[in-house]
Parts: sequence; C-alpha cells; structure tokens
Amino acid sequence: MRILLTNDDGIYAPGIVSLAKALSKEHQIIVAAPNCEKSGFSHALTLSKPLKYAEVDYPNGIEAYSVDGMPADCVKFALLHIGKHYKPDLLISGINSGCNLGSDIMYSGTVSAAVDGAYMGIKSVAISRGEYGRRHSDEHMDEVAAFMADNIQAIYEYHLPKYTILNINYPVAEPAGIAFTSMGVNIYDDGYYEDEKVAGHFWLRGKSVSFDPMPDTVDMLWSQKGYVTITPIKLDRTDYDVLKNLPTAGFKLKI
Repeated sequence: MRILLTNDDGIYAPGIVSLAKALSKEHQIIVAAPNCEKSGFSHALTLSKPLKYAEVDYPNGIEAYSVDGMPADCVKFALLHIGKHYKPDLLISGINSGCNLGSDIMYSGTVSAAVDGAYMGIKSVAISRGEYGRRHSDEHMDEVAAFMADNIQAIYEYHLPKYTILNINYPVAEPAGIAFTSMGVNIYDDGYYEDEKVAGHFWLRGKSVSFDPMPDTVDMLWSQKGYVTITPIKLDRTDYDVLKNLPTAGFKLKI
C-alpha cells in the first residue's frame, strides 16, 4: 500500500517517526510534514509567500520531505508536486502529541490535514495520542504506531463516504477498548493574559472545564474512560435542519 504521512508537530516529531518506521515494514511510505511545529493552524494555507521544501534523511531510508508551510500545505504540495506521479492509497496525519477531541478539531492542524486529503480524493485518517482532561507526553508512540499497523487494512477496506475522515484518539494508558463515537463540544475558561516580561503582549490561556451535555456517545466522555475513540468527521458543516426552516425566517430583499 502507498501511504502518505503528514502532521502538525513537525517532520521529526516522535509520533510521525514512530508511525513511519512501523508502517514501512510492509508499505511504501512517503512523508511530507512541516519543518517545525505548526499546531493550532487549522486549515491555514501559505498564500503570501512561495513554499520551499527539502528532502531529509529519515529512518529506514524512507522518502521524506520537510516543507516550510502549514499541515494543509504539506498535503497539497505532496499530492500536487512531490508525489504527483503516484497517488497514495491512504493518507495518515499524526501521530499527534495530545488528543484531538470534540470541538478542538476546529483548530487542529492534524485533523485539517486529513480533511484536506479527503477533499483531494484520498482516504484519510487523523491519529492522536492523549486523553481528554489529562496531560500528555511524547512517550510510547510506538504503541500507537503498532495499533495503526494492526488496523491499517481495516481502515483501507472500509468504505468511507466522500469527504469523510476517521479521527482516532489513542489513550495514554493501556486502552480499555475501542469506542465508535460522535464529536463533543468542549467548554473552556479562556482569557488573554499580558506577558509578564513584555508589556502590551498577550497570551491566550485557558483549560477545558467541561463539555456541553450531549448523548453518552461523545468522544470526550469515552476518552476519559480510557478508550480508543474513532469518530467519522465530514467536510460538509451544513445544518440541514436549520436550512430547511430558513425560508420561514422572514428574510427580505429590496430591489
């Protein structure tokens, strides 16, 4: 199988290196990832300057490229330029350091890179390591990589609808099982705090304090229980119930 790997933690982040080594034993791997950490950049693209890239040394002689752009840039650049002569069978974004659960995926470069892959016609998966409400580390990424290697065929053979990805979150501790979940909504106590050393400079700070009451199928709840969560995420964000009722809202157009 031909597999394109990317992430938002950077080309040499432990997660993507572990994943590349594990999958290269049986698959053809190409890596295209940011040259430094680009967490939280969501689906941003580099439009104000040209992209640069370089082939880099990688374990097991894997073909790998460092791109000075965002995660979504890496996907587009890999599919339209670096690897344009062969179409990957699968795109995997990760392994991210820290969970990507609930509404946090709006900001996630990891998830957005996978969504861009699906948008461009490649079956795509985002994989992260972490649990809702717990601190994370870069340790034990090999366990997550082994999980992906064990399940790669099932992922590839499952028929995902067009423009839909799988968002997978693997817990820090030994998994209690696998839960197929819906996406939750995180509630934060965010605020902007002035830098202690530089006046007029502010940092966004906050922590997740709860999540919106929703059915007991939400990803954050199952993550707290120590499960691997698997959530299908689609590009189409239309609220069809609202759309159906909008014509009765009284909008007017004066000509």
